[in-house]
Amino acid sequence: MPFLADLLAGAVRALDPDGSAPLVLVPVPTASTHVRERGFDVTHQLAAAAARRLGKSVRVERALELVRQPLDQGGLSQAQRWQNLLGTQRTRAAPRSRAVRVVVVDDVITTGSTMREAVRALGAGGWPVTGCAAVAQVPLRYLRDASTDSSAPM
Repeated sequence: MPFLADLLAGAVRALDPDGSAPLVLVPVPTASTHVRERGFDVTHQLAAAAARRLGKSVRVERALELVRQPLDQGGLSQAQRWQNLLGTQRTRAAPRSRAVRVVVVDDVITTGSTMREAVRALGAGGWPVTGCAAVAQVPLRYLRDASTDSSAPM
């Protein structure tokens, strides 16, 4: 995971290269079933490893939680994914300070729907989101509408 943490740290650094305010990395919440299956929370571990690379003024906060489990995203179009995820996250608490830069982090961006929902929930909870960062993005050619091409890999 060190290489992936380096990539994530680089993506976060690109959002604010001057480091003008303390930085909070907020990993998107992972379903408890996935954490149990894997034995760890991939996104939280990536965020923690990236924070160590970024320095002392960076902390990781589990500011988000799932309020309901979305349906499996496989085979859903971008619009269907957004509808599926809308309202699935909320903040655990108000931010300790608004004088921070908040970056939402995830391992992979597929359509951006998970990040969009995280930003929506954080904004509703008073968290000042600066941007989003991830290790990888699925190429758009794989994001076909399931209703027109059911053979598209997801």
